[in-house]
Amino acid sequence: MGGCLDSELIEIMARKKVPDNIQVELLTQSARRCCLCFGIDHDYNEKSGQIAHLDNDPSNNKIDNLVWLCLKHHDKYDSSTSQSKNYTIKEVIGYRNSLYEKVNTLREAAFSSSLADVSNNKTAHIEQDLKNDIRELLGRINPIIVEKLDKGQIAIPVMISLPKVNSLQQLTTNEQFSKFLKIQPTGSVNIGFNNQVGNSINDLDQGYLQGYILYPTGSLKS
Repeated sequence: MGGCLDSELIEIMARKKVPDNIQVELLTQSARRCCLCFGIDHDYNEKSGQIAHLDNDPSNNKIDNLVWLCLKHHDKYDSSTSQSKNYTIKEVIGYRNSLYEKVNTLREAAFSSSLADVSNNKTAHIEQDLKNDIRELLGRINPIIVEKLDKGQIAIPVMISLPKVNSLQQLTTNEQFSKFLKIQPTGSVNIGFNNQVGNSINDLDQGYLQGYILYPTGSLKS
């Protein structure tokens, strides 16, 4: 009886607490998945468990000697029975490495997906800003233009003042511009006030006007 207690006392004294930084590293690498559940049962679910020492030496807290195991597999790995062959260190290490590879792969995929979401959101914001800028400029040229494009008119002849032509050309430098609007110069010019060229919509700012046909896409509608 005393010998049994002595051996337990010696084991308790030999067992050193796994340092916090080592615990964090192990739990991060394993994502609290049991490598034996993963390797044998193809079970990737998070498990309640314990940190196991591969060499059964509780004082050896090197990260390579540690593994996260569910309670069932931890008990089974630590047990010593002559009736069946327990899991070997190499076997557990193999499953552990496979688990870590799986964890890293999923994390990288999640990170890539997150970056893609950020990129898509950024692109969406840029496109929305461009759409707003185009609609705002067309409204300043003449609100009738915006009314017609919202009604689905596919070709809108317009006469635009030079300052607004310059503003429109600046917007065309955005590679997403054609997603909303295509423009075609007609060669027509209008000098003077209140002159009408065909059925073109005149810029509210009179003076020297240049002729264009606007081809708005459905994406430009409000």
